[in-house]
Amino acid sequence: MDARGIYMSKDAAAAEPFAKGMEARFPQMRSLAAELTRTAPESERAQTRAIEKAIADFITFRTETIRLAREVSTAAANTQGNNEANRNNRKALNDLLVAFAKTTEAASTALQKEAMSFTQMAQTGLPIVLGVTLLGSLLTAMFFAQRSLTRPILDLSGVMEALTRGDLKVAVPHLGRQDEIGTMAKAVSVLRESSEQVAILQQQEQAAAAARLARERCRAGRGGGRRGRFLGAAADRPCRRADAEARRRHQRDQRRGRRRHQRVLRGAAGDRGR
Repeated sequence: MDARGIYMSKDAAAAEPFAKGMEARFPQMRSLAAELTRTAPESERAQTRAIEKAIADFITFRTETIRLAREVSTAAANTQGNNEANRNNRKALNDLLVAFAKTTEAASTALQKEAMSFTQMAQTGLPIVLGVTLLGSLLTAMFFAQRSLTRPILDLSGVMEALTRGDLKVAVPHLGRQDEIGTMAKAVSVLRESSEQVAILQQQEQAAAAARLARERCRAGRGGGRRGRFLGAAADRPCRRADAEARRRHQRDQRRGRRRHQRVLRGAAGDRGR
């Protein structure tokens, strides 16, 4: 429209505003053409270079139109610019721009189809990936749960079964853990120590009963009368010594058993306090 304004102006002063408007747009047109060539894919570089050359020719032609309007006359500018050759030049530039726009639109449509295809594939595959990931997480959680909880509980259950069978020498695992499993292991250890102490007391009681039976037999072998009393007094001394030794041994074993049981209880109480 600025070129038509130059053609219709009476003189150079009237055409000057239109000329300045055209000149102000020339740098922007050059910059856009250069940027188009720089960013275009390699397959479209020939097309963008043709557009860049056509724009440069258009700017050169319009620059000459402005020079004629300023230095010669607006009529000379009209003769130079308002003709069929100039219109064909503009039409060629427009055809290049339209062709490039169609090429760009086709590429954009192809990219859009690829994006839609990828989106559909993602919508289909994403639930599968999430399901596999969730299953893997569950299996991993079950594995670690078995290692950290289920397996230790089964180990302690095996120790309890061994204790019920009378195996008091069985080792109690997981005593070093500082969690609930460790607390359970310490309780089982206290039970094992208590059961062992009970067994020791039973053995001591059996030994004491055997000693009493031996003393009774010793006394029964003394006989009656003066000779029996004399022989019985002589035979009673070993019996009394054996009886005293049995009592001392029984008392010593009881004291040791009590001290050991108290140490076990104090240890268990300290573990529960921590």
